[in-house]
Amino acid sequence: MIDLVALVRGVLAELDPGLLVRRALSHGLPWPCEDGLVVLSMGKAATPMFEGARAALLDSNTRVRGACVVHPVGTEAPSRPGLGDRASLGYRSIAAPHPLPDARSVRAARAIVKLAGHGLPILVLLSGGASSLVAWPVRGLALEKKRSIVASLLESGAPIDDVNLVRRHLSRIKGGGILRAASPSPVHTFLISDVLSNRASDVGSGPSLPSARGVKAARAVARRWLGDALANTLPLETCVRPDDAEAQRATHSVLASPKRLTQRVARELQRRGYPTEVGPSARGDVDGTATELLARARGLERHTAYVIAAEPTLRWPTHGPMGKGGRASHLALTLGPRLPRGVSALCLATDGADGSSGHAGALVTRARFAGRAFETRSAIASFDSGAYAMKLGAAVELPKGHNLTDLVVLARDDT
Repeated sequence: MIDLVALVRGVLAELDPGLLVRRALSHGLPWPCEDGLVVLSMGKAATPMFEGARAALLDSNTRVRGACVVHPVGTEAPSRPGLGDRASLGYRSIAAPHPLPDARSVRAARAIVKLAGHGLPILVLLSGGASSLVAWPVRGLALEKKRSIVASLLESGAPIDDVNLVRRHLSRIKGGGILRAASPSPVHTFLISDVLSNRASDVGSGPSLPSARGVKAARAVARRWLGDALANTLPLETCVRPDDAEAQRATHSVLASPKRLTQRVARELQRRGYPTEVGPSARGDVDGTATELLARARGLERHTAYVIAAEPTLRWPTHGPMGKGGRASHLALTLGPRLPRGVSALCLATDGADGSSGHAGALVTRARFAGRAFETRSAIASFDSGAYAMKLGAAVELPKGHNLTDLVVLARDDT
């Protein structure tokens, strides 16, 4: 039987954010910076991305005049900034919460905007999760009110693209806020993308990128998920648009994405003798995604596999007891009892944190659920899928510091 967990861990190691940044910078920057530059790193991969950039820039004798790293609470900050007296504008490392911002997120946003305004070229290292880690509400909007709006969007089952569209129009830093602060200095962004839309501006709500979708689109999305009464009162503000002057000196490079992840996983499966199809990304609700995956599982021939990136929506209950769960574990438990014999399903959050489950997801087969139908249904109904996956011995751990959305692998080992 193929070891799907080891295979995925190996692919994620090859797509290590620090390694990708260092490799990209070995080809140089898109603009000269004889007087140095400012490095701003934010998101779930902020620490490894910064460490990769620091090593490459020091190797090339490029002066880092100032830097700020904003990483999730509970993850490690860069261990050795290694900038010395070259960083005349200072170095800051800030731990901020995810998925909802607090005062630390606002402090982080202000620190980033201040550093961006010194007239130097800006290198932004951006990964998923930055929307919460770096937050600064528009004037007239209290942080608690913005938290409530974002929480309502997340609880509504809205896809993350829609959530990010609304919140970047409620922010002074998202939707190109760094471009406004830095103008007319050039800004280049290296992206570790966790979005299925393929829009760079959706990663971390695009603090250093223009937004092609404007207030009208954001208002329409808010009405869909929050209702007219609330949506019509939101103080949505215009983001930097692609044709604005601030956007003309903004460039970006995508270093890794869900699409590249699934392609690499498929290639490794094929190397091990498993012809593999990469399917379209899954964006619907968990139950609908499970139904589609079960149809694929039933059609798998012996020693074949099917791989997708997934971001299924999961509507959380507004009342009643809540267990420890996440959408990857929830999907695994929904699939598991109904899988054909011989088919394994690996459902993972690639950032290593599947909701509140305490792990990355689960690897399941039908045999794991024999005689456990009532327990399984209860775990799903109480959103305790993560704890139940642990009880079954199906839970999977992944290292933190990556974020390429969820991954699902189906593989058939026998007939």
